[in-house]
Amino acid sequence: MALFVELLVALVAAGVVAFLFMLGFERVGPWGIVWTFVVLVLLTWAIGAWTGPLGPPIGKVYWLPYLVVATILGAVLYLVVPPAPSQDTETDGDRQWVATAIVLAMGAAFWVLLIGSILALVVRVVRGHG
Repeated sequence: MALFVELLVALVAAGVVAFLFMLGFERVGPWGIVWTFVVLVLLTWAIGAWTGPLGPPIGKVYWLPYLVVATILGAVLYLVVPPAPSQDTETDGDRQWVATAIVLAMGAAFWVLLIGSILALVVRVVRGHG
C-alpha cells in the first residue's frame, strides 16, 4: 500500500511541477509533454523513495521529499531544455546540425534517465520499501 501512495504522491508532485515548468513556460524538450512527464514522474518517484523522511507523512509516506525532488528536477529540465523554435525562422546548416545534436543528446539522456529510474525503483522494491 505504501508503494501505491508513493506513486500517487510522485504523480501529484510531478504533475504540479510539470504544469508550472513545462506548460507554463512552454518548454517540453524534444520528447513532448507526455514523455517529459513520464521521466519527471519516474525520477521523482525513484529519488523521492530513496530520500529520508522529511515533513509530515501522508499515511506512512512523507510527501515533502517528492515535492522538493520534483521541483528541483523541473527546474533542471527547464534550464537544460531549449525553448521551442519559432515556426517563422529558417535555420541554416550549422544551426540545423546543432539542433540535431541536441535532440540526439536529449534522446540519449531520456533513455538513461528512464532506465536508471526504473532500476532504482526495482532495487527499492526488492530491498523492501518500508
